[in-house]
Amino acid sequence: MSKQIHLLLLAAGSGRRFAADANDYSVPKQYIKIAGQTVLEHSLSAFDNSPLTSVVIALNPDDTHFADIKLNGPFTVMTAVGGQTRADSVRLGLQALQQGGAADSDWVLVHDAARCCVTEQEIKDLIQVCVSAQRGGLLVNPINDTLKFSQDGQQVDKTIKREQVYAALTPQMFVLGDLLSALTAADQQGMTITDESSAMEAMGERPLMVSGRASNIKLTRAEQLPQVESFLSHLTALQGE
Repeated sequence: MSKQIHLLLLAAGSGRRFAADANDYSVPKQYIKIAGQTVLEHSLSAFDNSPLTSVVIALNPDDTHFADIKLNGPFTVMTAVGGQTRADSVRLGLQALQQGGAADSDWVLVHDAARCCVTEQEIKDLIQVCVSAQRGGLLVNPINDTLKFSQDGQQVDKTIKREQVYAALTPQMFVLGDLLSALTAADQQGMTITDESSAMEAMGERPLMVSGRASNIKLTRAEQLPQVESFLSHLTALQGE
């Protein structure tokens, strides 16, 4: 029996950095409307043609905006209350998927709602690689900038070779039970986990890397809005043809 695939969409962040840059926005960044839809809706719609069994969206405990959204996608969407950290939100979201019927042996795609420019092809490529190899993995991008390391943030200590450095993107795809166990173990050991891959790495895994696109950026600051709006407007126009 083949493993089913589930989606956990993370939308529990408060967006403090974005809010600090954008005094004109009174809603969290995932609810900003671009090209006729919220950032969250764009992120979710990228998975419309993926072979998903269920979807859980992790929301901020103080969220008052999600109820106003009318989702028109092909999947039934469940919600879960997120935690104080990303790892907490993922752990709670995975438990919600289990409660909804997902098996420990199933796959789960974890995606940031703020990465609203992810493409269907990126998602398809990640799923194909992970399922074919029966190993977890993530989308990545090579680093093109020269990287500097600084201990105090004021002066350069050394230059880091960029040829072996990659930026981690989302979605990231792992076996649900394995990821939940890794996050639980990391929490018990007091480890700081910034993404799902790092939790699996701490367990001795070597996640596969799948090439993502440079456009798959995380909306973090207001200055990124023109770039995101341009991409999504173009994508929406193509879909309407």
